[in-house]
Amino acid sequence: MENFYFLFESIENWDTWDEKGFSLGMLILFVSTIFFQILYYILLGRKTDRFSNLGKWFLFGIINSLMVFLVTLLVEGFIVFEHESIGDFEYEIWSFTIINTIYAFLLYFIFSLAFKRFSIHSKYYPVKF
Repeated sequence: MENFYFLFESIENWDTWDEKGFSLGMLILFVSTIFFQILYYILLGRKTDRFSNLGKWFLFGIINSLMVFLVTLLVEGFIVFEHESIGDFEYEIWSFTIINTIYAFLLYFIFSLAFKRFSIHSKYYPVKF
């Protein structure tokens, strides 16, 4: 899993990251992205065309990224490394969280290409083909 986070170099607590950090970060990333895909394309995309535009699709991608950012920051800081407060978080936790957030929007785009086929109203977003 550490190969997925290739931008994330210079890890001091490699054993902790290898045991729990990478797997929890990837789990948060995939669960949140799949949840927002189901919400946008299957639940909302079949019921109404109110959310069927590129702006709403982008908004759901940003909300997904923010959710991944917050959950990853809190889980990695408090559960994996057992810090007392947010002020105790190291640089590695913050950089891992930012990289996970970037991956969240990229996966949101990639999964949108597959999930858009399940939608009635939102089947042309993000791209039409």
